[in-house]
Amino acid sequence: MAKQTVVKNMADGIITIEDGSSPANAVQLVVDEGDMCFDVAQRESVAIMDRTDLSSLRAGKARPCSGKFQVKFKEFLSATGYPVTPHEALFGVGAASSWLSTSNDGGVRTVRIRFTCVSPITGEQAEDIVFEKCYELNETFSEKADADILAVAFKDFEERPTVAKRTSANPTNEPSSEQTTAA
Repeated sequence: MAKQTVVKNMADGIITIEDGSSPANAVQLVVDEGDMCFDVAQRESVAIMDRTDLSSLRAGKARPCSGKFQVKFKEFLSATGYPVTPHEALFGVGAASSWLSTSNDGGVRTVRIRFTCVSPITGEQAEDIVFEKCYELNETFSEKADADILAVAFKDFEERPTVAKRTSANPTNEPSSEQTTAA
């Protein structure tokens, strides 16, 4: 069995913010800081007691996964004719005011955040980690000496993101159905 020999790093990552249109409106972000991270928590567990003894264990409430990343700040709102900014894409304002939600659940606007890790080896499959229904989006702006930073935190209305392999020859960000697996 072949083993993976290349460790991927921030130079191999792309973050894409997408809406619910088909085809999706999207803005790609360079992963400047290389600090994309996410948490997936198991369902809560409920211990069932029989008087004073442990009797059984049952699955409890589901928990949404969450994540965060940072990008070098350029501007909050784009000028006419310029690409949509991360701020506009996340909050559906300015040039992204017509972008559609990725979910119809309860009237809460959501976006899709896709983290793509491209292999530096030609022909090796890229990996997509997709957070389909991101909500409770929070931005934090920080002024720095070399470049200002825009940090984004989010929750995803799913227990875990979808992880899929795709060949780099695939021009779209959509994996084929047989390549999709749960994280």
